[in-house]
Amino acid sequence: MTYKPQKIAYLGPPGTFSQAAVIGRFGAECEQLACSTIDDVFAAVAQGQADCGLVPIENSTEGPVNNTQDCLIETELSIVGEEVINIEHNLLVPKQAAQMTVKVIASHKQSLAQCRNWIRSNCPEAELLECTSNAEAASRVSEDGGIAAIAGNLAAEAYNLNIRARGIQDNQDNRTRFVVLQQAKAAPSGVDKTSILVSTRNEPGALFRLLEPFQQLQISLSKIDSRPSKRKAWAYVFFIDFEGHVDDQKIALLFDRLKTCTEEIKVLGSYPAFNQATPDSTNNLSGAPARISQNGPEEPQLALLKSQAVAVIGLGMIGGSIALGLRRKFPELDILAADPDKHALKRARNEGTLTGAGSAEEVIAAADLVVLAMPPLAIPEYLTLLQKHGKPDAVFTDVGSVKSHVLASLADHEASLTARFVPGHPIAGSEKSGYVSAKSGLFEGRRVILTPHADNTASAVAEIHLMWRALGAEVLGMGPERHDEVLAATSHLPHLLAYSIVDLLLHQDASEEVFRYAAGGFADFSRIASSNAQMWSDIAVANADATAAILKQYIEYLEDLKQLVVRRQGQDLKFLFQRAKDTRDNFIVHQQDLSRATAMTNDAKSYRLRPGGSISGALRVPGDKSMSHRAVIFGSLAKGVTRVEGFLEGEDAMNTVAAFREMGVTIVGPDSGKLTIYGVGMQGLKAPRAPLYMGNSGTALRLLAGLLAAQPFESRLTGDESLSARPMNRIVQPLTDMGATIEMTAAGTPPLQISGADLKGIDYDMPVASAQVKSSLLLAGLFAEGTTRVTEPAICRDHTERMLRGFGYELEGGYPEPDVSLYGGGSLRATSIDVPADISSAAFFLVAAAITPGARLTLHHVGVNPTRTGVLEILRQMGADLSLENECEVGGEPVADISIRYAPLAGIEIDPALVPLAIDEFPALFVAAACADGRTVLRGAEELRVKESDRIEVMATGLRQLGVSVETFEDGIAIDGASVLGGATIDSHGDHRIAMAFAVASLRAESEITIKQCQNVATSFPGFVAIAAQAGLNIEEIND
Repeated sequence: MTYKPQKIAYLGPPGTFSQAAVIGRFGAECEQLACSTIDDVFAAVAQGQADCGLVPIENSTEGPVNNTQDCLIETELSIVGEEVINIEHNLLVPKQAAQMTVKVIASHKQSLAQCRNWIRSNCPEAELLECTSNAEAASRVSEDGGIAAIAGNLAAEAYNLNIRARGIQDNQDNRTRFVVLQQAKAAPSGVDKTSILVSTRNEPGALFRLLEPFQQLQISLSKIDSRPSKRKAWAYVFFIDFEGHVDDQKIALLFDRLKTCTEEIKVLGSYPAFNQATPDSTNNLSGAPARISQNGPEEPQLALLKSQAVAVIGLGMIGGSIALGLRRKFPELDILAADPDKHALKRARNEGTLTGAGSAEEVIAAADLVVLAMPPLAIPEYLTLLQKHGKPDAVFTDVGSVKSHVLASLADHEASLTARFVPGHPIAGSEKSGYVSAKSGLFEGRRVILTPHADNTASAVAEIHLMWRALGAEVLGMGPERHDEVLAATSHLPHLLAYSIVDLLLHQDASEEVFRYAAGGFADFSRIASSNAQMWSDIAVANADATAAILKQYIEYLEDLKQLVVRRQGQDLKFLFQRAKDTRDNFIVHQQDLSRATAMTNDAKSYRLRPGGSISGALRVPGDKSMSHRAVIFGSLAKGVTRVEGFLEGEDAMNTVAAFREMGVTIVGPDSGKLTIYGVGMQGLKAPRAPLYMGNSGTALRLLAGLLAAQPFESRLTGDESLSARPMNRIVQPLTDMGATIEMTAAGTPPLQISGADLKGIDYDMPVASAQVKSSLLLAGLFAEGTTRVTEPAICRDHTERMLRGFGYELEGGYPEPDVSLYGGGSLRATSIDVPADISSAAFFLVAAAITPGARLTLHHVGVNPTRTGVLEILRQMGADLSLENECEVGGEPVADISIRYAPLAGIEIDPALVPLAIDEFPALFVAAACADGRTVLRGAEELRVKESDRIEVMATGLRQLGVSVETFEDGIAIDGASVLGGATIDSHGDHRIAMAFAVASLRAESEITIKQCQNVATSFPGFVAIAAQAGLNIEEIND
């Protein structure tokens, strides 16, 4: 495929910032058409004189470009991209007269305005000459007239001028945004922006009603401007930019709501957002090259497939879209296809999509990767062909929406085939079919579910993952049975209902009249009944068990609904409909927006606790969060398949799973605490396409910073509001000493921008004991040259060291020695991990039993790593009656059942040596101290001030509200025990451990306690309310 440079129209003449934006976007090799006016740029594209145009739309200091807005009101062109460049104004003078006296300064009026303060200070007597462009101003520079110009670097080069003063703009953060125009529209990229123009009625509250749907649907606006409409005196239109693409379901819902409060909506374009655009976000620009970054790091390069030839069996909409997408991403890839539709094959070859076509046997024999793009019932026949004709090292996949049927068919074939066949299912498509409906960007921003089975090799899974990633998809993992249950409910049942309702009405008397009066609601509901009948009958048969099960539930539910209608129970119907509406709206807002796929639950929640609870029984709290993070990290870096049990299904740990999925790792689950990780090896991670969101977890962010510092790509780590305020210099400084390149905010907080580098091992003495710092450096050390040695001033958690040894990596030292070291360049071997219950979560119930008269409680399978048992030692010293039973070691970690009975507690002075061994348990221990006899003093715990909140001050404030006498220090706290606690409304400041600690305090309270901002409890302890109620707390969760 020969590349033909595009012809780009822009606001000339050459030497302007517009030309600089063209070069930055399309490269210097593109053909450029300089136009005299912005109107001429629009006309050149509309009339086909240029493939696309680039025009300025706003400047960060001067605001919108009105001429561009006026043209957008009238044009039929679409915005398909945006470019933002830094505007650096320079004073240009003749090369032979660099020191001449400046009498006149020529420039465009906006440039003169942007440099007014510099001009007043440096050339107060100079005459200002307005020009149509900065390039024209540069052409007027003259020694004889003492004429200088304000323009950019490009103008200086174009007119052979000397830069006398550089960067003279008054605002150093001066940027101009340009938009790319084209006749065609842009396909979704996954991270898009939409620009619309709307007009409203001239009445009170019109603007409020216009903006309200954006707030309701949580759609972020990036700009809103008003402009006279020019169609009617004193009438105005609004230009609005917001996140999302017009093809997104959430945006469709937005437009439905906007139609009720606007007179006109015009979509100016949906296009990849500038700062997150993928390398080929200009793919709709007829082969335009990738944008060349002018601001910040280059976009990540696309990882190449190992396969040199790909065969697609079935060139319908899905198969055709795979072929088109691969051709766009990999121009040199050999793409073959087989299909009974010879016309489709011919068309695909003529378009350059395919390099060859033939029988299924022929293309299978020639391919390194084969995709079966066909209905599920057709797959068994082709499995036989794969086994007979496929290359011995080829990998295979399918796209069917039923996976159990595929696995059952695989069971009849040799292990050599099943190991290399990775079932998959893209959640994409429409009611249309055939190659004519195929789209190269069909899978961009969509989810693809891989359902690997027990016999799959990690390398086969990695190659299939890489193919879907190259097509722009978000790749998830799921068990086959669970996949079929979910799809039966969310896809197969809706199709059955759509077909059946249409068929039902068809058999009604006067059916023609029924259909004649059917409105938009019927069209929306029945749209999917236009899907391919053969395909969906095959799907219903292939997934008969799961579909029949959900259909049975639905029939029973319909009978209940019928009774509500027959009995005219309007209030019950309204409640049901409202609940369904709210659920669907929430689905559209949250689940369909991939940019929020790993975002934390931000819906505000409170706990209400009544006094009088009791504690008894036996519990198992969720898995250890620290170990869950590390299991995902090391399992992803290992070669082979790692299986994890007891995984914590909390939001923090799930964000770590999402981060590694984004870096090309296939992870199946979690399902009831079970996780399967198909490791990619030490060098197998791929550059993330978007910032990696770590939610509320300092552990995950700090550990990943060490890992990513050594990767051959750039990355960005972000978090929620709490994490974004936490200090990061403690890891950035030693990682920098190793050679890392990491940028953080001026305050030393996230986000972290990381440029991968070659690292060298160091000896590092930690100033403060921190398992996160130690682990971050050890992770970096895995990839560093030489030895990395970390020495801790006091013992802290050693989960990283234990797990590394479990994955086969050799270390020296470690607990109980104060230093640990490793030599870089080794590898990890996949293993099985049993994550014990988290002692930090168990601590809340240990304290609950310790302070509640008559309590007797057993906590099962709790991790009792000696670097984590400070909470047990402190409670023992306070007088708690606790014992360890059934002690054993699981995967290198000590585990035990902990039994505890109520006994009166006494205040103590806590040994500072125990602080790092109980750092996360102190909120619970402060509640124990509040219920003890006498004073408890903690010093040497300044680390508590930089957790999810300032835990010293927040706990002190809450305890005082409950009537407890408290004194705080910079590094600790003193708590005088009270016989009973009062009631209060307490702000947890969004800190999960503080919320749970005050829930436990209710057991000794005389009146009700309400705890605000409890939504983040799910980060470490999903299901806390249910387990706390099971244990005996009188607890209720409230949506604020």
